[in-house]
Amino acid sequence: MLEAQGESLADLADRIAEAALLDRPYPDVAATLSETDAYAVQRSWVFGAYGEFPAGFKAGLTNQAAQARFGVTEPVIGALPEVARLDANAIVSARAGLLIEVEIGFLVGKDGMPAAMMGVVELPLLAFERPDVLDRNDVIGSNVSVYRFIPGQTTLLDPAVRDAAVVLERDGEALNRAFAADAMGDPLAAYHWMVGKARAVGYRVEPGMIMMTGALGRVVDATPGRYTATFEGMGAVEFEVR
Repeated sequence: MLEAQGESLADLADRIAEAALLDRPYPDVAATLSETDAYAVQRSWVFGAYGEFPAGFKAGLTNQAAQARFGVTEPVIGALPEVARLDANAIVSARAGLLIEVEIGFLVGKDGMPAAMMGVVELPLLAFERPDVLDRNDVIGSNVSVYRFIPGQTTLLDPAVRDAAVVLERDGEALNRAFAADAMGDPLAAYHWMVGKARAVGYRVEPGMIMMTGALGRVVDATPGRYTATFEGMGAVEFEVR
């Protein structure tokens, strides 16, 4: 049986699942694991905790600076459990390590092709037992820090979505201004990369799933306030952090 520092991958997956379900920091994932094994751990605990049909997937480490920090040459993916989905105008509790990202999402259609698009707010949670030694395997093993996400209304697919502007405000003050092109140069390209990567690491990609293509501009701390994320051509997503 494959092992990580003397521990089986199955046991490691169980410990990560326990941390996720009990809202505790994620245990360290050995840097010696291959990427294949790190995804096997992710898939094992996500399936065990949330079932084998996630709401969709998210991309992480989508810019070159983040990739250099974690020693990778391409983004990573995580699965979005249905229980992490929030409705618009949701109220989220402030806590240490909670962040806010604005992203372009796509609805998966027939044959893995994008059927519609939407603005999405993601609230990842960075909570690790060993934040001083984080690497690629910790990011993958933690399911890319998935915690909550708020999808906006779906709109018709726009081939030029990469040019769309995005603004995140808290209590009327702009915190982040960005363009959809921040997602791997074009969120549609990111979408197609994600479909291939999800399948390559053992996930099924089914119609109706959401693909969140990566953070646009700055990632900000989720401090208390009323937030509005406005996506050009896609409307707005509003929520509150208390």
